[in-house]
Amino acid sequence: MTGFVLGSASPARLQVLRAAGLDPVVRISEVDEDAVAAALPPDTPPAGVVTALARAKAHTVAAALIADAAASAHDPAAPDSYGLVAARAPRLVDDCVVVGCDSMLLVGGVLQGKPHTRTSLAPAGPKWPGAAPIC
Repeated sequence: MTGFVLGSASPARLQVLRAAGLDPVVRISEVDEDAVAAALPPDTPPAGVVTALARAKAHTVAAALIADAAASAHDPAAPDSYGLVAARAPRLVDDCVVVGCDSMLLVGGVLQGKPHTRTSLAPAGPKWPGAAPIC
């Protein structure tokens, strides 16, 4: 059976997938979102920025799964990059879909990232979701 990996720490995304009947394995990407966005051309449209972030997250998680599978071939008792013992972790790398997601708000023509404090909450504006499946 094909495994499903959510490359996101978002409880809301996990809840949506579970409501749809999926039970994904969650792997947080730890992508430096500011660095990814800064590397894009300045004229990248909002949807392009969000999609680039989603792709970066999916690719990072997929690369970690591949590296973990290679490492477990040498030492099945070693922990993987998420602290799980490889021999007991689900085997995902052979048959899985990795989905990376991101969303941002467009306020006054400026993309706003995730607010980290209540004072940095932006007023409501158009939301640009992005998802990037890696099959």
